Amino acid sequence: MNTPNEFQLHESAQQLLDKDLSAKLDWVYRDKFVVHALVKDPLSTLKESLQRPRVERPVCWLIIGPVNSGKSALVHRLQRDLGGDAEKKVGATNEFPLLVIEVPSRPTEPRLNLAIARALRMPVASEHESRKISDTILRNLIQRKVRMVVFVEMDHFDPLPEDEQTVVFDFIKNITNEGIVVVGVGTENCRESIEKHEALASRFRLKFLTGFAQGAEFGDFLTTLESFYPLPARSFLDSEPLRTTIFKRTNGVVGEVTLLLNEAAAWALRQGRPCIDDTALKSCAYTESLLRSEKRKS
Repeated sequence: MNTPNEFQLHESAQQLLDKDLSAKLDWVYRDKFVVHALVKDPLSTLKESLQRPRVERPVCWLIIGPVNSGKSALVHRLQRDLGGDAEKKVGATNEFPLLVIEVPSRPTEPRLNLAIARALRMPVASEHESRKISDTILRNLIQRKVRMVVFVEMDHFDPLPEDEQTVVFDFIKNITNEGIVVVGVGTENCRESIEKHEALASRFRLKFLTGFAQGAEFGDFLTTLESFYPLPARSFLDSEPLRTTIFKRTNGVVGEVTLLLNEAAAWALRQGRPCIDDTALKSCAYTESLLRSEKRKS
């Protein structure tokens, strides 16, 4: 992290200072992942799990956090650190040490099979064809030397009827029986679903992604984020009253902070302001999470 005396713009932001507004805005809205204090522990835990020797019934992980807490960004960073999509070409076989699965909506056994098969690039054309291929998928996971399977959007399992949940959770349990680490990513809903199935729940440990408190770590995070914005002057987001304004609008939730600062930086750039100030934070096109939820309901 940058300290107040060591602040400098990210290299890409520095290079954009003389570019046009369009280029700057494109950069502002790009995905960012800052290895901040809240993700260091779960990120290192997952990397260590990948490096351990394969054992029967390995320790698996549930990454739990509210919406916009940085769960998906954590998975993307893990993929990036392992080299792109973590796929390796070995002879005539593609190996996937890390396999990331986007859990489909209403993930019945055929739909989940299809998602995994496509991630493994197996020749399965339709959901109908995927109904009876669970054993084939397990063989492919072993043959492709998969060490870890990450299921993103595990909350999609929650609305399934209990009998359908049991089928897919038994399949996930069978994946762990092959010595493959399973990581589930979601909110408290997915935790509650898995805890209903004791045989699977006993294999998982929990890692929580929560928001920042109003302290030094939050200030460090703001300083690092500030370095990504191609603005000519320092904003001092870690100083008062800006830090408190940001915290009150976002509750310290990582994704919300990023959304707010992206919009504030974009507003400052469009208005020709040199930095993000209190006016930018209050005038930009950011809507608080609770208000967004209420609009979706209405």
